[in-house]
Amino acid sequence: MVNRTVSILTLVATAALTFACSSERQTTVLIPTTPSATGRTSTSASSAPSLLGTWHPVTGGTVGAQMTLPGSLSECSNLQLNVTSQTATQASGVLTMDCPNGVRISGNITGLLGNTVVPVTWTGAATQGSESCAFNMTGTLTPIDPTSYRFQFTGTSCFGPIGGTETLRVGGSGGGGGSTPPPTSSTASDMIPLSSAIIRNSPADLARWPITSAIRVVDMTPNGIHLEFSKQDGPGRWPDVVPPGWEGPIQYSMGMVLLINGQLYASAPVQLWYGLAGSGGPPSLYAANWFYDAGRWAPMTFHQPAPGETIGIFAMAGNGRNVLDGSQSPVKERTNVVAVTMPTDAGAHFVF
Repeated sequence: MVNRTVSILTLVATAALTFACSSERQTTVLIPTTPSATGRTSTSASSAPSLLGTWHPVTGGTVGAQMTLPGSLSECSNLQLNVTSQTATQASGVLTMDCPNGVRISGNITGLLGNTVVPVTWTGAATQGSESCAFNMTGTLTPIDPTSYRFQFTGTSCFGPIGGTETLRVGGSGGGGGSTPPPTSSTASDMIPLSSAIIRNSPADLARWPITSAIRVVDMTPNGIHLEFSKQDGPGRWPDVVPPGWEGPIQYSMGMVLLINGQLYASAPVQLWYGLAGSGGPPSLYAANWFYDAGRWAPMTFHQPAPGETIGIFAMAGNGRNVLDGSQSPVKERTNVVAVTMPTDAGAHFVF
């Protein structure tokens, strides 16, 4: 464990202050990426400007460089703010970043829509090894112009009180994050970083497999999840493989990413053959149907995502169940990870 002056308790304050710098520093601007990971729910009826998209600091991913902090804590990196769902009343997503000394910052962020000023909450944890430091922060987004907001921010953590102001940019021309075209395989990127996840009962190097196909649709129904992505069909589709003991082939495996006690976990246990519309069962049984064996999938076995929780969905070529070395994947390729909001068993439809 590192010296207490650079411990996880200090780092959680670093994360909060990095995202909402002290009130004397208001120069950092966060902007969404190009269409690489922009999604929207097709049922959204909000008349508010779209907040959807993947946001990064204009500094290229490093944040906090202008702050005075102890030791090596002056810079965190890989900041991603993924606003993945918006309705007439609410926008939500996940904010994550990596900090020195092996600390991971991650939490759910939610804004309540309907008025000019948008109330915002960010709740999550900073983890370092076996230590975890929870935080709970609130703020407001106040419009500056059609594409920018002032984020005023206060909250608490195990370190103490937090507060500040930050300027955020919410989209490209016109602020319409949801108006960009769907991603292509050459620009798709993970909306939740698979590289930060612990892989359970699937190829250990899965995060390093190239993203060759972008997910366009996630349809979550009482009967299972239906995906649409380019390598699913057509002349360049992923080839079939026959797992040992099977009488017929499968084409790909569907995976899920869950945030559990501040740590991301991922696995791809749901096997689909070519032409199968979907699988996985109703949302309320994801833990029981996907990760039922603690010996293979814990702690995912014990974490049933709740309605409103953000989870990741992806697909990988070949068989991702009980295969740790990728040997049952004729091509070692995967889709990007998309972030969706857990529905009730009534289901939800997401378009990216």
